[in-house]
Amino acid sequence: MIVAGIISVVGLALGVAVNNGLTIWERVNSMVLEEDAAIFFSKFTNEIKNVIQYKDLKFEGGDNMFSAPMLINSFEGRVLPGKVIYFFDDREGRIKKRYVDMFQLFQGKTPEAKTILENVSDVKFTYYLFDRQNEVYVWLEEWKEDEWGVVNEDENFLPSAVRMKVTLKKGRDEIDYVKTVNIPVAKTEFEGK
Repeated sequence: MIVAGIISVVGLALGVAVNNGLTIWERVNSMVLEEDAAIFFSKFTNEIKNVIQYKDLKFEGGDNMFSAPMLINSFEGRVLPGKVIYFFDDREGRIKKRYVDMFQLFQGKTPEAKTILENVSDVKFTYYLFDRQNEVYVWLEEWKEDEWGVVNEDENFLPSAVRMKVTLKKGRDEIDYVKTVNIPVAKTEFEGK
């Protein structure tokens, strides 16, 4: 009877210890997820601010991917015009990124994409633009350069800003993070006059 009492107390103590350990593990992992999101958005902001205008490289955007021209370090160690491509892999629940220099683009080569954020359940990109016909700024879900026109034939037309909404899985919950970044080299309607 004493042995049964001791075993019961030890079993209860082990159960409490395991429960406390799991609680601490969940808290630590939730902090890591938030830190990962903050680091991701910081890098995203820096890259958007480095977008360039380059005649043969166009800005492209959909609701869960976009590509933008920028100067990148090539596989040969040189700095060349190229593209950064962000896209959501919904099968794996990850945001991935790839850099493609101009030579790789024209040769049709596709470098391997790197995972930059995990535990993602949804991603949505939107693009800010001045609608010249209605003289208002609008958010677009897809970037179609031909639909909105080109400033001139030698220059690519860029959105004024890109907004990214990322939904991350945190246990059974989902948390939305939103970041809007202006593109410094984009010409606004006011600058064109």
